Amino acid sequence: MGVAQVIEPEAEAQTIDETVPLLGSSKGVVPPVNKAMRRRVFIALLAMICVLDLGAVLGQSPSTQIFEEIICSNYYNAHSKDPSKVLDTRNYNCKIEPVQSELAYLTGWMDTAGMTVC
Repeated sequence: MGVAQVIEPEAEAQTIDETVPLLGSSKGVVPPVNKAMRRRVFIALLAMICVLDLGAVLGQSPSTQIFEEIICSNYYNAHSKDPSKVLDTRNYNCKIEPVQSELAYLTGWMDTAGMTVC
């Protein structure tokens, strides 16, 4: 238990009014920040953001290629005359409209889900 401080009514009325700052005066308490230090912090943060963004962009291309190969393989397996034959996607054109359409649909939903999660 703390000790309660007794404030006399006259002293309280004289020192507390609407013009007194609630947190007190902070003039001179906080040292001014050097402009060179601000610039270094800004450049460091900007560099970190650029590196993180570049890493996210570079990781997107391989995953798109993998999804394209899976969709292409599924497409050609579904449209093959001999279903027992295992098809290799390197031998087929994966840039056809049905494959690219499904890939665009998938990446669109993935981008939407990525925005809602973060």
